[in-house]
Amino acid sequence: MRNRRRSIGATLVELVVASALVLLIMGELWMLLQTGTRFYLRSRSQSDVQRHALIALRWMSTDLAEGAPLSFKHYDPDNPSIVTDRNGFVFGSPKGMDEEASYNDEGRLLWTSVIGYYIDPETKDLIRAKMLLEEPKESAPQILDELYHVTLMEGAPNKRMVAKEAYDIVTVQGPQDIQVTLRFRDEDLGYGLTIQTRLEMKNK
Repeated sequence: MRNRRRSIGATLVELVVASALVLLIMGELWMLLQTGTRFYLRSRSQSDVQRHALIALRWMSTDLAEGAPLSFKHYDPDNPSIVTDRNGFVFGSPKGMDEEASYNDEGRLLWTSVIGYYIDPETKDLIRAKMLLEEPKESAPQILDELYHVTLMEGAPNKRMVAKEAYDIVTVQGPQDIQVTLRFRDEDLGYGLTIQTRLEMKNK
């Protein structure tokens, strides 16, 4: 009888130990699974952010190279004098909606539209917007009209998303060149990316 009780007691102890070992192993497997899943999601997020950043850089570099520094203006919502909550910049372009340049009778460029890049404060998408001027301008500074810029930022009909997870835009303007720094960040996975371009704006 005593041997049977001892056997039952030993079996219970073994069962408890075995259960603890199973729980420990399951916990380790769960941690490995979580780590692997997070690594996969982070890697995919990095790839997506990098791809979107390169697309944005390509669009932006092409547009800025054909723009005019005298028509460039950066809007920063942290500046209390700015009338928009969108962080971005605008500049004049000699190209219309068909992406063809316009010229006057003397063969000089006509400024026919305004292009802007800004971060949507709700979706964090980087948006490229374009708006035709009511009349072509022969001088780039004539495009520095607050009405054009605010309309472009808030309600331009021709706009498209060129990147996701945009976090910040910083610009440094020289006499003839523009340096643009774009920051992207996936808040959920804690991954960030910064890209920068500096190029000469050819037209005046």
